[in-house]
Amino acid sequence: MQPNQLPYFLQVIQALGPALVAIVVGLFAGYIGWRQWLTGNYRLRLDMFDRRYAMYEATKLLFGQIAINGTVTSIDFAEFRDKIRGAEFFFDGEAREFFKRLLELSWRAYMARSRQRRIKDDATLNKLFDEEDQCLKLVDAEGPNLERIFSRYLDLSKIGL
Repeated sequence: MQPNQLPYFLQVIQALGPALVAIVVGLFAGYIGWRQWLTGNYRLRLDMFDRRYAMYEATKLLFGQIAINGTVTSIDFAEFRDKIRGAEFFFDGEAREFFKRLLELSWRAYMARSRQRRIKDDATLNKLFDEEDQCLKLVDAEGPNLERIFSRYLDLSKIGL
């Protein structure tokens, strides 16, 4: 062995060292990137849950207010409409149609109630009462579907907590 020559295994380590360090650093950076993606994905799921739950609560509140007041007031309708704004982007299929139906029926009930104040004709007034009553019955009939429709989006039993 010459005095300035290293043993063979040290020469191999010296030759492969920078490549091994680069591979280890690359794997570590990849792991960090994967964890950040995973954290972002969890954050998106949490934000979606929060927004969907707020819409669920607004819907329950509308049903409760109709049960208490027997009608849809302007405040009830405005709050419901504002809180479910964007529901078409957070839900699909049946849930999207559920919100459209509720919004339309509550609007029709509210408008029938507001027109009743201006009408003096008994026949037209009775027609408006019937229209409001029919809309409220249809809204009430949607109540039992609430839990079934939202359970797909809000069920936390499947995430393993």
